Amino acid sequence: MSAPRKKWSGAAFQKKIKLQEEDTSKMAGSLNRFFKPDPVLKAVSKTKENREAVDVEPHPSTSTTTVGEHSLGIESDRNTEEESSPKSSSSEDENAKSTLADLFDPADWPEMLTSSLKETIVLKGPAKPKEHFAFPKDASKRRFTSTHYRRRLEMCLATHEVSPSHLTAMGNWTELLTRLGSGSTIDHSYQRLLATETQHWQNVLQRLVAIVQYLGKQCLAFRGSSDTLYSENNGNYLKLVEMMATFDSVMQSLLKKIQNSEIHQHYLGKDIQNELIGLISKEIRRCILRLLKDAKYYSIILDCTPDITLVEQMTMVFRFVSVKQGDSPTANPEIHIEERFLGFLPVHNSSGEGLTEAILNELEMLKIPFSDMRGQGYDNGSNMKGKHSGVQKRIMDLNSRAFYVPCSAHSLNLVVNDAAMCCRDASRFFGILQKIYVFLSGSTNRWDVLKKHVSKLTVKPLSDTRWSSRIDAIRPFRFHVGEVYDTLIEIGGDMNFAALARIEASSLAKELNKFKFLCLIILWFNILSRINSVSKVLQSQSIYLPDVVELLESRQFFNLIGQMMVLRIYLKKQES
Repeated sequence: MSAPRKKWSGAAFQKKIKLQEEDTSKMAGSLNRFFKPDPVLKAVSKTKENREAVDVEPHPSTSTTTVGEHSLGIESDRNTEEESSPKSSSSEDENAKSTLADLFDPADWPEMLTSSLKETIVLKGPAKPKEHFAFPKDASKRRFTSTHYRRRLEMCLATHEVSPSHLTAMGNWTELLTRLGSGSTIDHSYQRLLATETQHWQNVLQRLVAIVQYLGKQCLAFRGSSDTLYSENNGNYLKLVEMMATFDSVMQSLLKKIQNSEIHQHYLGKDIQNELIGLISKEIRRCILRLLKDAKYYSIILDCTPDITLVEQMTMVFRFVSVKQGDSPTANPEIHIEERFLGFLPVHNSSGEGLTEAILNELEMLKIPFSDMRGQGYDNGSNMKGKHSGVQKRIMDLNSRAFYVPCSAHSLNLVVNDAAMCCRDASRFFGILQKIYVFLSGSTNRWDVLKKHVSKLTVKPLSDTRWSSRIDAIRPFRFHVGEVYDTLIEIGGDMNFAALARIEASSLAKELNKFKFLCLIILWFNILSRINSVSKVLQSQSIYLPDVVELLESRQFFNLIGQMMVLRIYLKKQES
């Protein structure tokens, strides 16, 4: 009887496999020493490897889509294209096109040009190389230069046009271009289908860009709680797509293909939305920067406020003069004062030094010359307007021509606020106005009684941020104080209301009927009406700085101060 077979242990088996792999790796490439590789086959294999590398790129997994009459899921925009058209048969050509950085640069062409790529290059036509570009030198220290465009162009063209290589290449180019134009190529049907498909997707993208622009201009949200077509809460973006498909054949065809699962690359998901928003934002930013650089000199207007995540966000607004030439050479140019918002800049150091550093870094990133700054406009925060370590002082030290002008509207608002808060009667007066609004708006029945007496104007709440807008809260009392008083008296005597509401209405009516309160209504209406008109002018985009000084030094304000002093003396005599 033979001895039983001995089984390899796990470690011994792994060791044996490792030795076999090492022997195999040592023998790899041994035949290459006896054969010389063909450069053409090497280029073909290299191109094939590149294509395979593109083809095997991982794609995001697709979610399960439920297709029905009223339910249609929107998948990610990165899914692969699976259309039942000849387009899938040319995936390698499309991948080869996508790897090109620039079709006009022969240096970026692959070693082996496919027929599809040749057709694309011929249809696009030749392009003039960039001027003032430092072209690389070859081994013999020779390179292409833009001087060939001018004084040496005729001589070089005459030599090149009679060369055999140019005659052969130009003949092939002309023949292919003629065939493509007349539709007499071998793959004419494929070319026609490809052109139709290209035009279709261009039309789709044009409509989607228009939707993105519309939502952006109206400051509307894009997405909802659902990413499903024909659902109730799928957002404004998909709702506009559905509405457009009702009247537009292009969008109707797109939604039909999605519903029939003919395509998966539909450009309706969140990824393409973000991409379109980013592209449009980049183009708007580029246009603003072009206008700014054409104007050369500019001023900056900054303000900081925390967002919902409690991160300090600094708004950057650039103010400059835009000059637009007229239609005819003799026409006068149009001059406009532009104020352009360039975005929010998150800052983590709100001190004068930190804000100054953030501003300088942003200007450097935008390639805006700091030396061309001619003005600064901030609010009255100590870190912004500080004379010793504020932003305006630090920037003035670096650029003495960037003069600081405080926000006049904000300064005026602070003056009115401080003047009112230092007076006890003024504070009590505005407190009563707020109580009347809260009381009447706290019940629909009480509000109906108010509308019965006051049909044109209604009481409004006080503004906590801008004092000049409190004129809207005083106006109903200035012209309809009797009607508001009758409303409170009626509520106070109506037994259908609660006892507490009747008592409060009677108390407010007594306050409203006092002589001092009536005088304060007239006084504050005159003050705030003047201040409100000046504040609106100060916030105008085209305001001229000397006009601001003239408005603030006008007689209207001095007359108001005189009225306040006379009224204060009169009220003291009445109280005594």
